[in-house]
Amino acid sequence: DACLDYLRENGAGGLVIDPHTVVTAPWTTFKCQFGCENFGKTLLPPEAPDYARTRAVLDSFSTGILF
Repeated sequence: DACLDYLRENGAGGLVIDPHTVVTAPWTTFKCQFGCENFGKTLLPPEAPDYARTRAVLDSFSTGILF
């Protein structure tokens, strides 16, 4: 696969996954809020999509690459 070859050539590994197997949950925002000193300072939570929207986006794909 060209995408995996590109990742390897640039020093990253990659694994083809089924996006439906990725688990999303409401607690993830709280983990960031209470466990990260950068909370609210970057585009990560709270600015990132919530878990339900993330689930909807993941469900719109049949294949993903985890790298």
